[in-house]
Amino acid sequence: MVSLFQELQSWDQNSRLRLNLAIRGRRRGLAPELHTQHSEIAADYRWDYRDGRILSIPPYRARFLKDMSDLPSLPCIEKLSFLNRNQIWTGAMRTIIQRCTSIVELELDLEEFVRPDHLEYIQARREALSSLVGSIPKSLRVLLYQGHDDAPWKPAMSPLNVIPSGVDSVSFNLRDLSIHLQQLKLVNTTIAYDCLSPLDEKGQPKPGSLQLNWPYLEVLELEGIPPWLPSGEPTYHNTPEDQSEIDEIENWEDVICDVEAGWGWPELPTEEHFHRLLISLGYAAQRMPRLKNVKIEVESHRQFTFCLQNKAAQIILKWECFYPYQPDSRVAKAWDFDLDDVKSHPQYEDKISVILRTWPPNTPI
Repeated sequence: MVSLFQELQSWDQNSRLRLNLAIRGRRRGLAPELHTQHSEIAADYRWDYRDGRILSIPPYRARFLKDMSDLPSLPCIEKLSFLNRNQIWTGAMRTIIQRCTSIVELELDLEEFVRPDHLEYIQARREALSSLVGSIPKSLRVLLYQGHDDAPWKPAMSPLNVIPSGVDSVSFNLRDLSIHLQQLKLVNTTIAYDCLSPLDEKGQPKPGSLQLNWPYLEVLELEGIPPWLPSGEPTYHNTPEDQSEIDEIENWEDVICDVEAGWGWPELPTEEHFHRLLISLGYAAQRMPRLKNVKIEVESHRQFTFCLQNKAAQIILKWECFYPYQPDSRVAKAWDFDLDDVKSHPQYEDKISVILRTWPPNTPI
């Protein structure tokens, strides 16, 4: 990497380059890791896999062995891409990105399965992602990020807590970065539902949050949001009947090993979480004067989708959920509409919309 950057340093730094980075080769050892054996399936969990930390090992990703002070800065790199299966550790990506001082577009694909029993690895990856996002040069205008949902073994199990410290610095740093962006697209990323405009426990804007502005943002797409928060708190809940069955489970290892058990997703959206999602988004969108497209998708067995259609004649909010979601007065205030104006589709009651009077409001709340 140092040789590549040193060679590029000799080029005209007024040039605009696009660089795709990935590891193309590896060397297979003569023997497997100590106390392990080869498996074709990374998610394999058998009766003799009682302790995955011993019988399976987390994936290795290429890292720098020192601080890389000899890696030169390159103003000539305009777009940097780490595509799928790039095999590079998130912390190493951060070091490379920091050297691209005039970067405009960044494409990160960190979609990779990691066994849930490697929780420390997943948490370390999350922490490294936070550091990466927090160190991206402010010249960036487009961020395309593909993550992984970090799901438990089975949907019926409790989600993973990826922030053991209780501090969700990824969501915080994403908000700070988004202020400088024109496009923000996240896929399969566990984030706080009030990521953009922080809310208090009552769903009201926190002090200072209404002073945030997004003067450049035109496209906001959050697709495949997992149905849980970074803390592991689920945003859907089970029916009483399903919860009763789950409460009777004595050994989750039996469920993991049973190929037919544990696949039932919680079906009922917990309304307060979705209220908070739309309240936060509404207050933030009021301060996005160039906003053209919003698409939000919470991935679940009962998917929730939300979009803003900015047409020449009218601005329409639409959302769809198998169990019809009804906004409350806080959501209406955040988006500046009357609850009486909310309409259901004449044929599909799970499709609901409202036409906004003006957008953004003449005087942001």
